[in-house]
Amino acid sequence: MSYDWQCGGHEAGSNVPAEQVISGSKIVDLTAKMDAGGILRWDAPALPGVLLGEWTVIRFGGTGTCALVHPSPISGTGPECGKLSKAAIETYDSGRN
Repeated sequence: MSYDWQCGGHEAGSNVPAEQVISGSKIVDLTAKMDAGGILRWDAPALPGVLLGEWTVIRFGGTGTCALVHPSPISGTGPECGKLSKAAIETYDSGRN
């Protein structure tokens, strides 16, 4: 599968069949349905034309690893950027000339 990093979406001409691409409008953010212990507390609704229980839940997360940028010149040393963190990417970009 190819990915268009400029647009952040499915690239035209990709070999992934259209029926396997999930529209962003069908994604449900369940963040508020997680309890303090990280357990999902959600009664999945039935969907038209889909059997009850036919949901796929994908949990994304990230944490720092304390890894250092490597290999790099002296001016580029330091902790790796949290690539799943919008704030980390924006901070990294703000320091570039």
